[in-house]
Amino acid sequence: MPVLNTADKLYHGGVVPGAMYCGVNKVWPGTYKDIILADGPVIYWRLDETAGPTATDLSGHGNNGTYAGAPLQFSQPGALGHDTDTAVNLNNGGYISSAWPYPVGGTLSIEGWSKTPAAVTPGGLLICSTVNGAVPNLYWDSPIQLAWYPRNAAALFWPIPRAQWPLGVWMHWVLTWDDTARVGRFYLNGVDQGGGTWESGTAQSFGTPYNFEVGAVAAGIAPWPGFMDEIAVYPSILSAARVAAHYQAGT
Repeated sequence: MPVLNTADKLYHGGVVPGAMYCGVNKVWPGTYKDIILADGPVIYWRLDETAGPTATDLSGHGNNGTYAGAPLQFSQPGALGHDTDTAVNLNNGGYISSAWPYPVGGTLSIEGWSKTPAAVTPGGLLICSTVNGAVPNLYWDSPIQLAWYPRNAAALFWPIPRAQWPLGVWMHWVLTWDDTARVGRFYLNGVDQGGGTWESGTAQSFGTPYNFEVGAVAAGIAPWPGFMDEIAVYPSILSAARVAAHYQAGT
């Protein structure tokens, strides 16, 4: 007969003192939302609203977003494997804007889940600035590569073949950026796609009014042609281990 264990155990993110059980230990780290909030985001939009205009920020910092653009489709099946929380279809012209400024000289990580029912044309934006035609932005520079333009003049590129971003499949992505060292890195489905140092351009495109936006530039320019879910922004560089943990928690 298995031995009863009365040590404190962790169940679904909380300690149960003196819990008695028998069998194999099972440690559950908590829900996806718990794991995201544990890393201290300054923006966390679940995008589970049933209608606009507000995308509620769960970070505690009050950085709500505003839905706008093309007719949005709310309450769509979400990205997470063990969570019934819903997502939004930006419908090739919708976007979510905010009043949160990109940090000058700071660090950040930007995370989300995206799905597209059709091939992304060059210019399709994942994240961008609320100022029309301005950087920073992360977008499909061509059908086979993503580009991060933190400021003007030049970008960091990640060759992402179409086979790595299949149609109709939720993909988890994380961009990290150090605005002082000017070093960026990109992860796709928990896998490091490489990093680089950006060395060109001097124009200032961080700070107000160059605020955080998802899915298209204001007025729906260069739209992402599909779904978004679980957008989070952190004032720090997520480690590879934390990125992998977030991805695993969502699948």
